[in-house]
Amino acid sequence: MRTSRTTGLGIIAIAASFLIPDAMLQKWLVVVVGVTALFFAVYGFMVAGNTPPNTFGISNLESPADDVLHLVVGIWALAAAFLPRGRLLTAAGT
Repeated sequence: MRTSRTTGLGIIAIAASFLIPDAMLQKWLVVVVGVTALFFAVYGFMVAGNTPPNTFGISNLESPADDVLHLVVGIWALAAAFLPRGRLLTAAGT
């Protein structure tokens, strides 16, 4: 069974959205999640094919899909933190 640091970060972020009432603190937590995810995406691409079984003791970067997932999560988190709110809404206006 594979566990991922991304899953852990996602759980922490969801819990924080309910437990941290300060919007600015939530924003900076999202920034930390984004930067961390981008770090592991870049690191995963750099060591592609030669990754240790458990990177830094916290993450398995076993396939390019892991790296792409970290890249998407990182970009999404930073976009959510820094883009104006209206830019993140869908075309349907939800």
